[in-house]
Amino acid sequence: MLIPRPETELLVEIAKSLGGQRVCDVGAGSGCVAVSIKLECPSADVAAVDVSRAALDVARRNAALHRAHVTFVESDLFANVDGMFDLIVSNPPYVAERDRPTTQPEVRDYEPATALFAGDDGLDVIRRVVAGAPERLRPGGHLVFEFGYGQADAVAQLISETPKLRMIELRRDLQDIPRAAIAQRV
Repeated sequence: MLIPRPETELLVEIAKSLGGQRVCDVGAGSGCVAVSIKLECPSADVAAVDVSRAALDVARRNAALHRAHVTFVESDLFANVDGMFDLIVSNPPYVAERDRPTTQPEVRDYEPATALFAGDDGLDVIRRVVAGAPERLRPGGHLVFEFGYGQADAVAQLISETPKLRMIELRRDLQDIPRAAIAQRV
């Protein structure tokens, strides 16, 4: 997504609390998460990954504006990403296609559909992030990602069924709704 939302702040708060020398923001969009993590954790090596060249151009401008040194990688999730990470964060698309008509018009009509919608249940991209993360995380490293309203049970089950990942917590937003998953590479 290109417009940061309050629940996305959870990702930065969690990332700051977990720390890590190498951090990868998968599906970086405008770069707000990657840039914020770099500003909050200046010694971290932060990579921002997105499939969209246009989104990465926006992210680069945002990083330059805030004088945040972030590495940018054009990639479909982990396909062109090298190395291992202590922390992987992601604000992937998670809106179910069936919810397109009821999505806020200022979001639905102005943000790229690929940054919003992810299949029938909204979990298509999350499934791919969770499946790919264990091979990119160092043992003990963390995966943190945002998910949508009503997806907590499915996300918890997905993590529990993924080899080499252990569920740590489903963090709630300011409205007391589960919105971010924290998993650890075992």
